[in-house]
Amino acid sequence: MADSIHAVHPAGDIILTLKNHDAEFATWDSNFDKPPATAAFPVSEGVSDSAPKDALTGEKEDANEDETTSGSDENQDIAPKMRVSSMHLRLASGYFNKMLDGRWEEGAGSTVDAEGWDSNAMLIVMNAIHGHVRKVPSTVSLEMLAKIAVIVDYYDYLEAIETFSQKWIGKLAKPSVYGRDVVFWICICLVFRVPDAFRIMTKIAIKGSRGPIQTMGLPIPQEVVNKLETKRQEVTGSAMDAIYAKQAELCVGGGCMLTCRAMQLRVLMIWMHMEYLDRLQPESAFLGWNIEFILEELRKIDSPKWDDATRGGGNIHRCTLTRNLVERISEVAMDIRGLELADFGISPSMPNKEVVWIAAGWQNST
Repeated sequence: MADSIHAVHPAGDIILTLKNHDAEFATWDSNFDKPPATAAFPVSEGVSDSAPKDALTGEKEDANEDETTSGSDENQDIAPKMRVSSMHLRLASGYFNKMLDGRWEEGAGSTVDAEGWDSNAMLIVMNAIHGHVRKVPSTVSLEMLAKIAVIVDYYDYLEAIETFSQKWIGKLAKPSVYGRDVVFWICICLVFRVPDAFRIMTKIAIKGSRGPIQTMGLPIPQEVVNKLETKRQEVTGSAMDAIYAKQAELCVGGGCMLTCRAMQLRVLMIWMHMEYLDRLQPESAFLGWNIEFILEELRKIDSPKWDDATRGGGNIHRCTLTRNLVERISEVAMDIRGLELADFGISPSMPNKEVVWIAAGWQNST
């Protein structure tokens, strides 16, 4: 496709040229979601563990940088071209309808540049809007669907691609742990207006993100990012409140006998010190923390076991610190609700969305 013009429409009057095609897409920064010790309590001197290599060692990576740049430039010299129909573009895309309206003579022929899109994703979209149904794949990967989604969002192709998107979405596996795939899903749900999956994916983000989510340049409104971050802080704060409440309860005499409470309190305070909770500042906004991480760390605590002599010896005392706390915080996690598209003025566009999600094995109970 890069060496010649790909004739999507043989009689097309527009040559669509893809500039900066196949550029790096949606880069995920693994250092973005840092653990709490480095996120909430930065070191005052020296450099952080996320500093570039040359800042840490004094060495630069010029050789690799030059090699990458050279290869990239060579690849970008050849821009893929597609022959397409202005009529089809205008019918399918609000963007092109405005761009070509009033100053375009159909059949005159011209070149239109498109910047930064994946060439395969663009070809799928062009085949779809030109009616080449058999050339449109029945399945796509999650990343490819995200690439299609950003094109659909930019050029306003939703109505033309909607039917295909339903089939693609219904065949994709669902992630259960926060990461790059979840952010892809959030973007896809916003573009293609899928409320059930949006609710599920945003719940995963609220539970698993350690700060404002990485949008990776995807069309995710800042309003959504802010709402997710507010919810994350609220949920994490509720989990922290449960920990501090347990500490106060052990101090003032709630629960078991003094010996038991003293042992549990000591373990809890040591754990809180190791996790920096005794130094957590209100303005930290719980950066680096989430409710899943708190539960994971609590489950690692080895509660002390001791022989209860008050019962004649040979009786291991049954009180455990972690069981009680994990139960309390797990209840908080169970009550988390994901966001609704309607909260952002977005109405569902899939009339058969329930069928799609049942077929895909999704549960709509969240």
